[in-house]
Amino acid sequence: MPGGIDGLMVGKKYIGTKFVFKYLVPRHKEEAVWSEKILAKRDLVYYDLSSSKLSMATLDFAALVKKSNVLKKIRAAGITHILSGHAVISSLENWARKNKLTLIAPDFKLVQNLENKLWFDNFLIKNNLPAPASQIWRFGQRKIAIKSPLVLQEPNSRGGEGTYFISQPAKLKKLFKAKKIKKGRRYLLRQFIRGTAYGITIFIGRDSIALSSLRVQCYGRQNKNNQKEFLGVQWVASQNLANKLKKTANQVFYVLAEKLRQNGYFGYANIDFIVKDFKVYILECNPRFSSASVQLLLFPENIGRLNSAQLFLEDLLINKTSSSFQFFGLPQSNFKGANLYIATKDKQRIQNYYQGGVYTLVNNKIKFIDPDITQLSRRGRSFIFYSDTQPGEILPKGVIIGWIISNFPLYNHSGEINSYGKIIVKHFKY
Repeated sequence: MPGGIDGLMVGKKYIGTKFVFKYLVPRHKEEAVWSEKILAKRDLVYYDLSSSKLSMATLDFAALVKKSNVLKKIRAAGITHILSGHAVISSLENWARKNKLTLIAPDFKLVQNLENKLWFDNFLIKNNLPAPASQIWRFGQRKIAIKSPLVLQEPNSRGGEGTYFISQPAKLKKLFKAKKIKKGRRYLLRQFIRGTAYGITIFIGRDSIALSSLRVQCYGRQNKNNQKEFLGVQWVASQNLANKLKKTANQVFYVLAEKLRQNGYFGYANIDFIVKDFKVYILECNPRFSSASVQLLLFPENIGRLNSAQLFLEDLLINKTSSSFQFFGLPQSNFKGANLYIATKDKQRIQNYYQGGVYTLVNNKIKFIDPDITQLSRRGRSFIFYSDTQPGEILPKGVIIGWIISNFPLYNHSGEINSYGKIIVKHFKY
């Protein structure tokens, strides 16, 4: 599976006989215990970590191949292709190529470019796509030509790391003194747009482009380093969006998708953007699975009612062609589910264990229903809980130890965790 539940979702949502899925699971770890409850044992391929002290919560697939015998097990099982929920980085790409394995992912060189914020900002400018005013900036070497407030980003940062909110240029000196930025290094400096932060998934196929429903991005308070903690996302029902915004989003993201397609990109592209006065300002592109992928695959109403898992595999592996082309704009969906992370606040020893699977929240009480996450329905208040951790593991600060994926809202209109979200977070104590 590795990387948690995205690979599982694609496998179970693929309809056809062209591909046979096997699931890589770490022996004696929670992921294996959970997988055995919902998958046939013949479909599981067990591998062993190099140390029992390693936690799956801290390992992406690139690290996993270095700290396990997973390659030996892959070869023994006759596996030729790997689908990982984690980002594909250089070391993983090199490992796959060296061992004659195919990563089921978009073109690696293009992915690298898209994840580089300087490259992507230039891509937006060249294609006349809307984005905040920006400049490439080095500390102490170039004057700031854009108005405050500002956002400073490291070119290859991910999540909230490497992103700083600056009220005025003088604050940049404080970041330098705190060793958060380095002299001579290139950064992307943008004007901060005071608007609503959204996310959208674009599926770019060989004969189709489909836009997902929009998601509001929810953040915690700004810390002393001028960074904001990313809490999760909440899907927005179509009826709650202004028609003017829908029209603008359809136009902007169709053009973006078509430009990506012309550059040879096929697959899922997750776009972060800001909306102010019904105008869209594109921020960045994450060319991989996202925290919202499970809801996208479980509930096709969120992306043109397409089986995008099937299209994803066929477009990347079969290179099918078609004389027809379809565009699926923002869907008419009333889905209002959300995602919420539970992370370590400091260095922490894990003390408790909770089953992974589907839970319900009824009368403020949480009840476990089913280990199979594909059984999450639209009825009632239900959510998926999933964790890679086990009691006794010692984890550093900032590690995600639990994912909450719901079919109902977990945030209020201000982007703060609502009463239901607080009940859930309080229940899963580690």
